[in-house]
Amino acid sequence: MACRLRITDLALADLDAIIEESRVRSAPSVAAEWLGGLARAVATLAESPIGEAAPEGAETDFAPRQIAYRSHRVLFAVGETTIDVLRIYQGAGQSLTLNLFRGGESPT
Repeated sequence: MACRLRITDLALADLDAIIEESRVRSAPSVAAEWLGGLARAVATLAESPIGEAAPEGAETDFAPRQIAYRSHRVLFAVGETTIDVLRIYQGAGQSLTLNLFRGGESPT
């Protein structure tokens, strides 16, 4: 059974910043291809929220998971009937601080 996929305001803000940066750095077709690939990767979470444990879990009272898409990480939380996309940011090898989950800083 598919879960409902929800994108948090923080993840949407991350995505807006990524899109804006890609407009400056890449051709529109490259940016559109990247965004389409990210959207497909995130959409698969509704059917199969596997991912791996995110290192940020040590700082939280829940167990965030992550998937990688190219050089970006998508952090998400799995509920009984929902998957919440928490953050999307560049830096596959970097961890977010607890403050970043609360929106106190920008991950980029």
